[in-house]
Amino acid sequence: MTADAIGLISQGDGARLGACTGEIMAASGSEAGDLRAGSYRLTQLEAVRGIASLVVVFHHFALGFVPAIRLRFPDGIAGTPLFCLINGSAAVTLFFVLSGFVLTRRYFDRGRAGGELTIAAAKRMPRLWVPATASAILAWLVISLDLTWNVEAARSTGSDWLRLYANAGFPAVYRPDFATVMGQSVTLFFHPANPGLVNTNLWTMYFELFGSMLCFAIVWLLLAMEARRWWPVVPAGMTVLALIAVLGAAALPFLLGACLARFYRHGGLSLSKIGGIGLMLAGLALCGMDGFVPENIGAVIILLAVLACHRWREGCPGALAAFWGAIPFPSIWST
Repeated sequence: MTADAIGLISQGDGARLGACTGEIMAASGSEAGDLRAGSYRLTQLEAVRGIASLVVVFHHFALGFVPAIRLRFPDGIAGTPLFCLINGSAAVTLFFVLSGFVLTRRYFDRGRAGGELTIAAAKRMPRLWVPATASAILAWLVISLDLTWNVEAARSTGSDWLRLYANAGFPAVYRPDFATVMGQSVTLFFHPANPGLVNTNLWTMYFELFGSMLCFAIVWLLLAMEARRWWPVVPAGMTVLALIAVLGAAALPFLLGACLARFYRHGGLSLSKIGGIGLMLAGLALCGMDGFVPENIGAVIILLAVLACHRWREGCPGALAAFWGAIPFPSIWST
């Protein structure tokens, strides 16, 4: 495979995946309280979040320093189960499913939302904005101090993704001012392909914000239907449809996470440790297939395996959950 072909693969993945720090940091910051709500199941989800953040780190390392590893087998590991270790797309999908589950679970468990739902929706953008802006300022400082060295490194690795600063599309000499960075920290929430971001990782913020609103709208709709309060059904249903239209295919993982939360309202599925391991391996295998449908199915299966296998609390996942829970922003490593 030629260097040009490798570059095209790297650029294609970078445009679709970019780097996922922004979304992961937002998940770490805005949902950490929910994940630490005292429930074993939610504690175990911290382990899922932490491990997925490591996959993002491995994904970025592969894009920048060993791009050939992302080629199809036998030239690389794409198309094999091992690809799940560097499949950043699957990691982002898992984060979106996790968001859908965590944001809706409390309301489905209670069977009511009331004014809390409106407050949660109003708080969502500020909660996402703080870590996103912090990472943008950090990236601005790195660029301003000329500490990137990405072009020099790319000469050795052959990665166009690295040479183009994660496909940011910067000119040869680029020194953004602070006002530009602060402006980007707001506009990135409303533009799915915001060009010239100092931190291209933050492309996920648009989807995370509107995906969160979709989750809240689903809660509004389903709880109104359950309570037989029909007047909110029409506006809630129209809101759900509008947000699905805005998000397109990216709405699916949020919908799947919300559906899983609704399923677990009355306990959900229970599996033995062996059954949980088998389900987890199936999910990982699907996440190694690098495709929209298998990644979504794989993400749901992984989450389902963690939720359904109660005996895992005595093993490694519980220890991992405690470790990651002690680190507020474990995914900041991938900035």
